[in-house]
Amino acid sequence: MNDPIKKVLLEKYAEKYKSISSNKILFKIKHLLEISGYPNNMYDWVQIYNSLININHNIDIINSVSYQNLSIKLIDTNYIEINNSESFLIPPKLSFFRNLKVLDIYNCPYILNVSTNQYLQKLLIKDCYKLVTIDLNETIKDVVLINLPSLILPEYLFTNTDLNKLILNNIKSINILSNQIYNNINLNGLSLINLSLKSLDLNIINLINLKYLELISLQDFRFNDIVFELKNLIILKINYINIPNLPLRNNIINNNLKILNLKHNNLTQLFPNIHILTNLQELNLEDNKLSYLPDNIGNLPNLTQLIIDKNNLISLPDSIGQLNNLKTLSVNDNNNLKSFPESLKLLSNLYTLEFLNTKIIKIPKLIYNMNLRKIGITLSKKQPKHIIVGNNKLFYENNYFL
Repeated sequence: MNDPIKKVLLEKYAEKYKSISSNKILFKIKHLLEISGYPNNMYDWVQIYNSLININHNIDIINSVSYQNLSIKLIDTNYIEINNSESFLIPPKLSFFRNLKVLDIYNCPYILNVSTNQYLQKLLIKDCYKLVTIDLNETIKDVVLINLPSLILPEYLFTNTDLNKLILNNIKSINILSNQIYNNINLNGLSLINLSLKSLDLNIINLINLKYLELISLQDFRFNDIVFELKNLIILKINYINIPNLPLRNNIINNNLKILNLKHNNLTQLFPNIHILTNLQELNLEDNKLSYLPDNIGNLPNLTQLIIDKNNLISLPDSIGQLNNLKTLSVNDNNNLKSFPESLKLLSNLYTLEFLNTKIIKIPKLIYNMNLRKIGITLSKKQPKHIIVGNNKLFYENNYFL
């Protein structure tokens, strides 16, 4: 590391990243790597660490402390981020970092393999398009893998019963999930995005502690309403999956589901027994093909947000007035919607009402006695500068009264 070119580069990056906190190693050393490749001993790592990071908390400069003290500081770090490296390797000998618990790798296009230490708890790898293999410890808890089209997942990832969160996004090798994953009672978050996955095994019901499930852009995916039987599920997102008729059996009872996001699914009708989801707080139906809502949507006593933008609604059911806790109602871009039911005025907690790009082009009289604080409307004529709604004076700006 006595090369003068390396020294100049290190000083350059030290100045650029001097504000970075000392507990985070940030390897933005693209040009250095192109010239010299990765360092291969601890002393080289110490110099890079000291040059890139402002470590005034415990260590001033490399000349003022012993090598041994600085080495200890380095190997005790618990978080490393590697970003935008064009090297074909990641830093070797991660075992040096005895307390490393979090490793983030972004945009390293030539990395082929990632190996971690035995103590790593969280791993995120994103936009590493040539990555083929990863070697993980068998007790890792959080794994996030995004845009890794060449990656072949190790089988033991699915057998790890300590895994709490698994996010898989754009990994072409996945067309079926190993059945082993359904034995993990500790898994509480699962996101499957842009995969060739065709279905979920019925054994998903064994994931008794799953709280978050995300199914997005799964081509030719066959949806099964068994996911509604996950009794501890709180958030369910199903997006960009072609399911015109979403099934839901009457005997399904989920008392914990609070957020249901069904946007971009070509839904032509919402399941008529929506009312069985009694604790639902947020319902997003954006960008489907719904022409009506079932009457019993009014039987969701805890609903606070209802988003129905970009559908084919002609009207809303009178039962909408029973949603006593509703705070936000959005029906933008329903081009055939002509009016609101009179029951809308019963929504005393409704603060936001949006109906841009509908056939409602005048301010409905019924809203003047409501408690609204935000109104979105496409007016046909010159808009007033302000309106009085309940006790609130709202001023007009860019299609909104605020």
